[in-house]
Amino acid sequence: MAFTDKLSTRNEEDLAALLKELRGDIDTLRKDMHTLQKDAGKFGSASVHNAQHKVEEATDKVIKMSRDKAKKFKHEAEEQTESLRDTVRDNPVASLGLAVAAGMILGRAILK
Repeated sequence: MAFTDKLSTRNEEDLAALLKELRGDIDTLRKDMHTLQKDAGKFGSASVHNAQHKVEEATDKVIKMSRDKAKKFKHEAEEQTESLRDTVRDNPVASLGLAVAAGMILGRAILK
């Protein structure tokens, strides 16, 4: 006896209703999967954008710190140069003697 012979009219109606419900569930699943795919794409884009923003902030911070350090170094170098000039002006003979001694020491070190 074939399977279809065992089905009554009511079972065929139940089966048709179940099949219709199953088709609806599959359509809903397709829509949900499509929405999930869109959301995953948005999440990925948001994550990339967020990471890019953090890198830009860190880069800006490093640039600012570098500029601040360079300004500080320049200012200190200018102060040291001015201090050295004042010392040379106040003690020209001693400065000349130190320069000659330093030249002799460097000359011997280089020639060895």
